[in-house]
Amino acid sequence: MDSLGLNDRQGLMLALDVESCLDAEKIISENKDYIDAVKLGTTLLTNPKGGFGIISKISKNYDLPVFVDAKLKDITHVIISTILSYKQHGASAVSCWADIGKKAICFINERLKPEIDLVIMTALTSLPYHVIENTAKKNIMIAVDCGCEYVQIPGNFPKLINWARENIKEPIKIVSCGMGCQGGEIGQAIENGATYEIIGRYILDSYDISTTLRETHKLIHDKLNALLKE
Repeated sequence: MDSLGLNDRQGLMLALDVESCLDAEKIISENKDYIDAVKLGTTLLTNPKGGFGIISKISKNYDLPVFVDAKLKDITHVIISTILSYKQHGASAVSCWADIGKKAICFINERLKPEIDLVIMTALTSLPYHVIENTAKKNIMIAVDCGCEYVQIPGNFPKLINWARENIKEPIKIVSCGMGCQGGEIGQAIENGATYEIIGRYILDSYDISTTLRETHKLIHDKLNALLKE
């Protein structure tokens, strides 16, 4: 794997949902020490003021893992070729929906494992828990059965993270979105066994991004350090 992998870090993953590369680089350059990884989505990558070049800029210039949250859902050869294209741009990891099926996930994971991290999407953060619970649990187990290393589990559903930690073992790691503005309590997902908390609007919409980012990073790493002492 050429670029830094998600496995090289843990803690706070900044969801950089801004609209221009200039804004993105300004935030990263001013706050690099308080960011453990970066999540990029279509907001920035497809914007005329953004673009796919920002992936390699963040990866190479700031030595940070870049998770492209593409949420892919297609036939296997299209997903594989798309993920490998993101890799050429410098991505460390790319997301793919579990509900394309166990056979497809196993095939994709086996093909890509030596080259790039695959994050398996299990549920949307925006739906009620009772709507997503059964499907999410099924999707989590698909990722486990296929030997995937990373699963996305919404941090605004702490019951689901607790269930996952009771039913899956290492080396599978949890990446939790839905933190902050969507209801997930900052630091709780880490306490419950997540490797990363993905945080965006809570930081980016704050009055002072740098202060909020620094304080959030400290809170999360205090939780991580406390777990190491247990």
